[in-house]
Amino acid sequence: MIGKNPDLANNSTLGSVNPANVVIKVVYAGVEVAFTKNAIIVLGNDGSRNYLIPTDDIKMQFLKPMYYHDWDHSKGKVRYWKLCIRGREADAAAWSFINPEISIRNYISFNPENVDKYVVTQI
Repeated sequence: MIGKNPDLANNSTLGSVNPANVVIKVVYAGVEVAFTKNAIIVLGNDGSRNYLIPTDDIKMQFLKPMYYHDWDHSKGKVRYWKLCIRGREADAAAWSFINPEISIRNYISFNPENVDKYVVTQI
């Protein structure tokens, strides 16, 4: 369904948004925080590439919104999320767009360097 959504292609702010055709697994503190075959990829106008995972495929009970927001020239306004599991915390382990377009609402991207395992496999 995402591939047929005209709002996903050639967004002037983000660049292009497309189905990623990958499997993504995110692990922190021994817990599989996210597993998806439904990721999308945002290709920024500056050449950046970010995988976004639907919140339905994330164990959201482990993510806490941080009060820190940022503006990024390739992402726009973003909110950061802290991972809290088994007494461990990872600040800015993930981020999401603030007030995103409908096409990318309810998606979160993880920072691979802030989690224990981030595996992307081509389908």
